[in-house]
Amino acid sequence: MLGGLGIAQWDEVVFPLAVLVASGAYLLLRARVFNAMTLGDESATSLGIPAARFRMVVFVICALLTGAAVAFSGVISFVGLMIPHIVRMVAGGDYRRVLPLSALVGAIFLVLADTLARMIIPPQDIPIGIITGLVGGVFFLLLLRRNAQVG
Repeated sequence: MLGGLGIAQWDEVVFPLAVLVASGAYLLLRARVFNAMTLGDESATSLGIPAARFRMVVFVICALLTGAAVAFSGVISFVGLMIPHIVRMVAGGDYRRVLPLSALVGAIFLVLADTLARMIIPPQDIPIGIITGLVGGVFFLLLLRRNAQVG
């Protein structure tokens, strides 16, 4: 129920890979538009960006990416929420860096979580979602505490 990579097969990776390559390419090519959207809808519109349409397209693409990932590996929590925050803390807010680094750091984190999930109770595999949920929960509690001290 919490996802994992234990049932993943190489011959099944074609569809999620195709979705990832196509969607990832679109998102990376539109990184400057993401940067403009952080200024707000009015500013983005004044720069010639159809903000509502762009937001809807990105929503559909992210839903497609999420659906492909969940169909392939099950629900694995907090990776997509936690990793971009960590990358922004280190690399800044420019989406030309945030998007590829989030993908790379997220993949590394997922492999480390899978390795840990396989090592805790050998020969059993515990779901990766348990590891990522624990790490993500602690991370967001620390993030909330940090933001409360700043505010």
